[in-house]
Amino acid sequence: MDAQLKQLKEKDKLTQYDVDRANKIYEITLKQIALEEAQQNKTSMRLRRDSQGNYRYEYVADNDEVSKLEEELQNLYNSLYNFDKDAYNNNLNQAYDI
Repeated sequence: MDAQLKQLKEKDKLTQYDVDRANKIYEITLKQIALEEAQQNKTSMRLRRDSQGNYRYEYVADNDEVSKLEEELQNLYNSLYNFDKDAYNNNLNQAYDI
């Protein structure tokens, strides 16, 4: 994160692409934090049986929430990839036009 901020600060002029890409990376970082918190939060209780046949309750993470956040994170990664790919193709087309 520090390296990315340093790189943006060193530029003379920021383009809309730079700002949009930084916002997408920021959204990804926030979603990663939310996913880590969901994985660490033990909100559901499950009845488990150990090897000796004893039952006990154990708190576990909400698998539905974790799965939803993983899917959202993957969608954000795909969005960033497509955003970069489109920008690359636009630059390539402009170079061909010149």
